Amino acid sequence: MRFILFSRSAAVLLLLAGLSACGVPRSQIKMSSPAIVKIPNSSVVDAGFDDTWNKMVKNLSSKFFVINNISKDSRIINVSYFASRAENYIDCGSASINLSDHPTKTIELAKDQTFAVGHWMDLAYGRGYVMKARTVSVEGRVNIYVAPVNKKRTEIKVNSRYIVSVVEKTSLSQPIDVGIIGLGFEPYKSYKVMFNTNQKSEGELVCSALGTLEKMILDTAR
Repeated sequence: MRFILFSRSAAVLLLLAGLSACGVPRSQIKMSSPAIVKIPNSSVVDAGFDDTWNKMVKNLSSKFFVINNISKDSRIINVSYFASRAENYIDCGSASINLSDHPTKTIELAKDQTFAVGHWMDLAYGRGYVMKARTVSVEGRVNIYVAPVNKKRTEIKVNSRYIVSVVEKTSLSQPIDVGIIGLGFEPYKSYKVMFNTNQKSEGELVCSALGTLEKMILDTAR
């Protein structure tokens, strides 16, 4: 479990924002990493090498993959991909957001989400929220190894590189004089994390593959 606390003391916020409320409710975000599950990334099909190779090249070309390099002699096909719906391909765990007097909200961190991470009260402006909008996408390259086992059977192995891009924009539900920076929040942040098939990322976000991409590629031989 990892904990990130988005809180400021009432005295600091009152000083910065000129707020005249009694206090600022605290908020806490509790992040849980995904379970790392071994996903199948190889198979053997009951078809000859030439038939399997030709079928895979044809089917890969008709999907959302871009074929970068192809070498039949080396038994390698290299493709790239991009997906704006990252949650279909990766799991980045979840976050439980406890915003003081609000019910706890749980979000999936691989999905695009907009949620409150704090709120404030002021006699002049009333009550407002600090909102965070996250967008998540995934892209990368895949090495596909295709080789004959014998004249009637062919082996396929898939190894994917995942590059997860996260953009976070923080704003106020309604404007106040000091703005978002005056409340101690970054208005914009972006970062990337990377990992391969059957591995997990490290750093600001822990993600792993669901196996969707690998299965999609293996299925092009069927």
